[in-house]
Amino acid sequence: MPVQLWQQSVAGYIPCVPAVLAGHPEAFLRPIDEDSDCSPIRVYASVGCSAGISAADLTKRGIAILALVIKLQAIRPVELWVTDDSGGSNYALFSCLRIETSPLDLSTAAYVLTSAGFFRNLCFEFNYAHGWGGGWAWGLDPRNPQSQRKTRALLGLGDNDLWIPGAYFLDPLIQKPVEWINEQLQQFAQREAA
Repeated sequence: MPVQLWQQSVAGYIPCVPAVLAGHPEAFLRPIDEDSDCSPIRVYASVGCSAGISAADLTKRGIAILALVIKLQAIRPVELWVTDDSGGSNYALFSCLRIETSPLDLSTAAYVLTSAGFFRNLCFEFNYAHGWGGGWAWGLDPRNPQSQRKTRALLGLGDNDLWIPGAYFLDPLIQKPVEWINEQLQQFAQREAA
């Protein structure tokens, strides 16, 4: 995620007095967005799930997401956002909840990410109130590349942000959680090294 920095420029709205007095052509400061190794990694995790996913599997999946967040905090600051990627044939119903991560609000994060009750009671009620008929966002499987692109664009996610779609059959977060965590950590380590 980019952070806002000030850069000297020939135009801007804050004068740099030493540069003006020295007659330097770039005598103003302007804000620019630049990737930074101190900007937080934003993790957006959907609590949505297919109807056949058990409460035990949702718990296992939530624990894997929490483990990843804790491990990522050793690399950089982390923002944790919980979403629900429900919708219809051409729309998405996204509700976002930010979980405090400095320090990590473990009790809230654990409940929201591991509880079938949170999604099936709170999120379903919100979705039904907004005309939801029981499908995934965009009417597509959450693994579909088109769904992934549309969701990332809707949420304003950058290349360094992690989108974790809702739980589905053969979800690697449920089937092989340790391997999934290691894969995500390796990808972020490679981004940090680049």
